[in-house]
Amino acid sequence: MATAEVQSREWYVASYAPIGVPNSDHIKLRTLTLSLQADSIPHGNVAFKILYVSVDPYVRTQLSGLNDGLHLPQISLGQVITAFGIGKVIRSKDTNFSEGEIVMSRICPVAESGVLPSNLLQKINHADGVALPDYLSCLGMPGITAWVGIEKIGNAKEGSNVYI
Repeated sequence: MATAEVQSREWYVASYAPIGVPNSDHIKLRTLTLSLQADSIPHGNVAFKILYVSVDPYVRTQLSGLNDGLHLPQISLGQVITAFGIGKVIRSKDTNFSEGEIVMSRICPVAESGVLPSNLLQKINHADGVALPDYLSCLGMPGITAWVGIEKIGNAKEGSNVYI
């Protein structure tokens, strides 16, 4: 690893958007310095460069500031937005993760780099031939949502018309 720190831009919640679509008054971009020194990363954590994020529709409910009864909590003001994401390990304080490995998390910061506890990451075997973005689309939340909608709720049968 060549550098001891990286600059990472991240999107955070500046104010809630209880109605309408969140805009630049609600979501802001800031730059942080992320130290990659071995003593700066807690034991059992992994630092990674974020390659892809999928900001799915459920994130909107976390930006309203309203308790709408859903199981997802609001993202606190000033806190980085999180979403499903894929990254490449750049420093690890867990022997189960090595530099260069590809990982995925359901609470990835919407940022350029991040540090998370290793129990919130899963490795992706990139040699399996599946394109990385597919883990966030057809194999991710949108794909699971579509499958549940068609197979479990819609109960589609052969010959059914499905409109998306």
